[in-house]
Amino acid sequence: MTSPAGPLVLHGTVRGVDGCTCRVEVNGLLLDGVRLRAVVDDADHLVLRPAVGSQVLLLDLSGGHKRHLLVLACSEVERVEMQMGRTTLRIDSAGVVINGGDLGGLVKIDQLTQKLNDLVNAYNAHTHTVATTGTAGAQNGTAAVTASTAQPFSSADYEDTNIKH
Repeated sequence: MTSPAGPLVLHGTVRGVDGCTCRVEVNGLLLDGVRLRAVVDDADHLVLRPAVGSQVLLLDLSGGHKRHLLVLACSEVERVEMQMGRTTLRIDSAGVVINGGDLGGLVKIDQLTQKLNDLVNAYNAHTHTVATTGTAGAQNGTAAVTASTAQPFSSADYEDTNIKH
């Protein structure tokens, strides 16, 4: 903590979160419009949204007048949001969502590769039982396997190693 003329660090409890600001109770006083990030706009950002009821440290840049308040740290994070250009990331107790999640969940690459290779093996080993009739007499047997075979899959052919889970 510094003198009232300079920045001041306060301790409080989050009572509500709304957009890029929150309400914090400090020694019985409810402070509204406390910023969750230094600049409140829609540009690139990283925001740690505190859970209601969590403890926070606030920076008071108004020299003790309790205006221009910013959350420095919190005891419990409800979610994390990040935006860099058109790329977005949201992390909460439900999981991780990248760019809105419209493409669905990430692939379990090893299980996918195994299932694809099981299909390749079944295709390559597939035969048909045949029965023919005609003037030469009835014949029974197995048709030959297919003339060409499918090649096994390798996860390296389609795995994006930039994202792991």
